[in-house]
Amino acid sequence: MAIPTATNDTGHLKTQAYEFVKQYIEYDGSNRTEYVYTVRADATDGTPCSVVRYSYDGASTRIVYMQEYTSNWQAAWETF
Repeated sequence: MAIPTATNDTGHLKTQAYEFVKQYIEYDGSNRTEYVYTVRADATDGTPCSVVRYSYDGASTRIVYMQEYTSNWQAAWETF
């Protein structure tokens, strides 16, 4: 089975299903996940990445809105 290669914004999202990835997660003031950035494990600064943003119902943990879009990976997010 051939592994697809990313060639555009939607292509890199499909490719992640078949590759190792790394993620960076940002939390809001209530320590709930707000942004999840996902990119190929071999990505470098500026590589397109997928982002999922979560919005919550007031102070609860109930997700009321989720948005998916693309952005660029920042090497500063990598801590080893």
